[in-house]
Amino acid sequence: ETQNDTVNVLVLISDAWASAGETDRAKIAKHVYDLNKDGSVKIFTLGFQGQADMTLLDAIALMNGGISAPILQGNEDFASQITLFLESELGTILLSDVTVKITGEDVTVMGETKKMYPLLAEGYEVVIRGLIGLPHARDANAPIKAITTAATMDNIQNWEVSTVVDLDDPVKSSLCFQSYAHSR
Repeated sequence: ETQNDTVNVLVLISDAWASAGETDRAKIAKHVYDLNKDGSVKIFTLGFQGQADMTLLDAIALMNGGISAPILQGNEDFASQITLFLESELGTILLSDVTVKITGEDVTVMGETKKMYPLLAEGYEVVIRGLIGLPHARDANAPIKAITTAATMDNIQNWEVSTVVDLDDPVKSSLCFQSYAHSR
């Protein structure tokens, strides 16, 4: 059960393939997803390269808001690899269920890059890019907004920043040359 001041994270480490009970990858991954449909637990997976079923581990992580990585064989220091993964992927978790929406009056955004993140840790930066479509008959510069929504330890928070698309330069206003950053 989820508490309001925590982010539930499960790290699964495997050194083998499913060999007892259900062994079908698709059924296992779907069963884990069905148990976590609300996405309240972010599942990260690690598998010993050459021994673990990385395809299954990748699917479980992808379907449950996490990331998957192999533990490399030939490197005797498995503990260091696991620690590095946890520090680099989880770090000090600040936000969960982060979404960024780009909007504006008469603005269409096409081809946006990833705009949903299950977890953000201290030191992370989010960059979202897309092609901004504007009506051709606009007389003034067009304001656009980036609205970020995320869960914090206290509650759901929203942050908003805005900028103006420079319509005076036809090259820059018709192509995706304009960028701005949104950080919190």
